[in-house]
Amino acid sequence: MKTCFLKFLAALLCLLGLAHLAFSQGPPIPSTLGYKSGTGWIMVYIRAPNGMPSTALPQITLTSADDNSLVQQTPRREGNAWVFSGLTNGADYQVTVNVDGFEPASQTVSIPATDFGTANVFIILKPAGPQLEFKPPSGQFVLAPRVQKEVQNGIKDLNSGKLASAQKHFQKAIQMGPGNPYLNYLMGMSYLLDNQLPNARSYLEQSVSLDPNQPTSLSALGSVRYEQRDYPGAVDALNKALALDPSSWKDHWMLADACLKQGDYRSAIDHGQKALALGKSAAEPVKIVVAEASVGVSDLAGALKMVNEFLSNHPNDRTALRIRAWALRKPRIAKAPNAATTATPAHPNAPPRANWAPPLVESERPVVSTTTCDLPKILKAAQKNAEQFVNDLQQFTSSEDYQTTEIQQDESLETSTSHIFAYTAAIEKSPEDTVSVDEFRDQRLSAQQMPDHLADLGAPALVLMFHPYLQHDFSWACEGLGVWKGTPSWVVRFEQLSGQAAQLFTFQDSTGVFPLPLKGRAWLSQDQANIEHVDAELADPIANTGLDRAQFVVDYQPVIFAANNSSFWLPLNVDLYYHYRGHYLHHFHHFSKFDLVWRGAPAKAAKTAEAKSPAS
Repeated sequence: MKTCFLKFLAALLCLLGLAHLAFSQGPPIPSTLGYKSGTGWIMVYIRAPNGMPSTALPQITLTSADDNSLVQQTPRREGNAWVFSGLTNGADYQVTVNVDGFEPASQTVSIPATDFGTANVFIILKPAGPQLEFKPPSGQFVLAPRVQKEVQNGIKDLNSGKLASAQKHFQKAIQMGPGNPYLNYLMGMSYLLDNQLPNARSYLEQSVSLDPNQPTSLSALGSVRYEQRDYPGAVDALNKALALDPSSWKDHWMLADACLKQGDYRSAIDHGQKALALGKSAAEPVKIVVAEASVGVSDLAGALKMVNEFLSNHPNDRTALRIRAWALRKPRIAKAPNAATTATPAHPNAPPRANWAPPLVESERPVVSTTTCDLPKILKAAQKNAEQFVNDLQQFTSSEDYQTTEIQQDESLETSTSHIFAYTAAIEKSPEDTVSVDEFRDQRLSAQQMPDHLADLGAPALVLMFHPYLQHDFSWACEGLGVWKGTPSWVVRFEQLSGQAAQLFTFQDSTGVFPLPLKGRAWLSQDQANIEHVDAELADPIANTGLDRAQFVVDYQPVIFAANNSSFWLPLNVDLYYHYRGHYLHHFHHFSKFDLVWRGAPAKAAKTAEAKSPAS
């Protein structure tokens, strides 16, 4: 029997109660955007820190990378993207994104020199916070001339953003003076600025143990512990830093937020007020921390005063709007100082909110025209594309940005956990008419290490439902001609046939392995039936597992490999939503920087090709 083994592993153990924040999907895609041949396009995708599409109103500017001139164009919304059109094919542009309450972000992109050349820009927003700065510690540190030279070169590289080079200089210096607190601080800062937190913490703790009276070392150590969510450790280090230098408003800011995270609302208010007094207008985001802590002690008037002051300058800030609504809707009981809070979980069967996940298939129908479609022709073309994909491609590698969130009733508790992997997908067709897809990541991340104890594998391979080995497992219906990314696309419904064993994905926990019957929609390009987007969900809950809902939302993109004169449709974004034993979970994967390994070719990858998305 022909089968396709695409593993969807969910090692589901006792879920932890970490909470995170999710945003709703954007508006529907308009039916026409007026694409013109001979012009280029830039699609800007903006994601919230938890990986969900951001609903905040951004300010997006576009400048030419050649002469730094501003492109006089306001981008228009297209689904979850902001679109610039009529640009020069083959040109380079810089995209800058500003959103209230988040750090500015920018990215330089190249538009392909092809008809309908389109470049994707992908931005994950980072919350605004006290910016980490390198400040050499005070005091006398006697260094030998050779060590001093390495230090000077390292600091020069550090200030220029050449972190790897700085680390090499500091490593040489520290080998000559391992007991010097200054050198350990420098090495720790180079790792901290490079976001290598475990290494940074090790060197900074060594620096503090050698000299506990340096506020810069203590401040940096507090930053590391804060980023690692070791809030008690952060509070300890930051309190010691401020005892030595009480003038640092950024340390007061971070300490206020660390106290807030622990439920020590009184201390959070105290340090937040000190940060505002010292930092003045630069510390305005601290008002959000003070407002949230004020709600925690039921000082609703104080909370509303702070949040309204902030909203007067940042009227669209979602966090501030949420806190204001929270203060008006849900007064809190005052807590004693230094008392840690424990979140009260929502009722296991109550959704956190209506839009915690995309609408189900039956509840929404995409806008389609009355154009009659030839379903057998579409499925035959999609089948050919899937076969070509499996026959030609041995494996691809990419960079994978991964985030996981547990969505809860109390939005103030919601946070995300992120990882970046070097990702490889190997696709193999055997003589026994089977297809296997295996995933590999450079870091082993087991389900036990996940904040929600759930791991998923193989979701990007959802496209292989169109392979001839699997097409017969589903019923198919064409709903008409719709639109995806501004171009006409066939909208095709699919559903697992009753009585036909599901072969595409399986669900595995400690009790066994269960097939996952799926239903959903796929968007296929009108001209060649390339699979552009798939929305899938469980056709029925899986009995005796607690898995009541699972949704898969996958975007595909054409990736051009100039070295091999070829193009493949590969995964861009994968969003997965689960309702398991009362927990509401969102996993997000973003893929970029693709390489290929070809059948019959030497075992080396082609040159990295950035993803290109022609309008066709």
